Amino acid sequence: MNDSMDSRRGGRLSRRHLMMMLGGLAAAASTLSASSAAAALAARRNRRRGQAIVPPAALRLTTSADPGFKAAIDAWFPGLSANRRFARHAPYLALVRNVSNDQTLGYTLTWTSTNQGKVQEHYRRRVLSARQTSVAARKSRANSAPATLAPGGVALVSPMFTWTPETYRQAFPAGATGRNPLGPKRMQRTQAKRPRAFGFMKRSRHHAVSVRLTGALMLGNGAQGSRGRHLARVQRNRRNASHDEAIALLAQARVNGRVDTQRLLRGIDRSLQIAKFKHKSRHPNYVTAREKFALKLKWAIGRGQSDRALRLLLQASGRSRAV
Repeated sequence: MNDSMDSRRGGRLSRRHLMMMLGGLAAAASTLSASSAAAALAARRNRRRGQAIVPPAALRLTTSADPGFKAAIDAWFPGLSANRRFARHAPYLALVRNVSNDQTLGYTLTWTSTNQGKVQEHYRRRVLSARQTSVAARKSRANSAPATLAPGGVALVSPMFTWTPETYRQAFPAGATGRNPLGPKRMQRTQAKRPRAFGFMKRSRHHAVSVRLTGALMLGNGAQGSRGRHLARVQRNRRNASHDEAIALLAQARVNGRVDTQRLLRGIDRSLQIAKFKHKSRHPNYVTAREKFALKLKWAIGRGQSDRALRLLLQASGRSRAV
């Protein structure tokens, strides 16, 4: 007799029937879990949409819609408002000032374009402290201003760039009469680095644009604002990624207690090859952060700054992983 006949006569389920039932139950459970997860995600999004944006208390935002915007621009960034391209960029510019007694490690701004009262598009930009993970904080170019704002510090932020008064004066000492800070060649170079920002500005050119400060990460007081906790998670992810990448590269590049530059470059190239498959990873943001750290090291070595790259490696590997 077959299994089905035995199961009918004995009143028991055969192994085949039991496996079929368990498979059906597992499929139903997975469908229910997927639907419940989707419902939870939708509910979370609806709650976020219904919540008012809470700006961080430690920072103040001044935009082109505020009456004192032009006077503040003239005071902190002399000659910029006289630029013939300033009116085109003004709706996207935001002056961020630290009004607390604490250092700012990063902040988040959100640009919103509206047409006849209807929201068309959002663009969010995180400006995080470069001193933790990058070569950019030590570069003298205006586009590479560190995000750290000391008490009373000011930064001019757009979707395309971030300037402080110090880096602006260093890069453009003659103001509007010298190199053009908003010139087409400079914007083309920035466009290559930030294509999404350029696309947002191009699409919203004929729409009303507003800017909001949605989160901040302070050195002593931690996360503030609606996006502050998210900013802290991003910073922690970058710190851990740079630490892990530095440990892996040093293990490959050390020879007799010294770091061999050629071995280091080969290790960086291997990391960049692996990063091409980040879309298959369970943690693509972590892989992207490791990729960016490797690229910054390669940038420094390629410009003859091997000492700087080694210093960054040792700093990143010496930090403990954030929990």
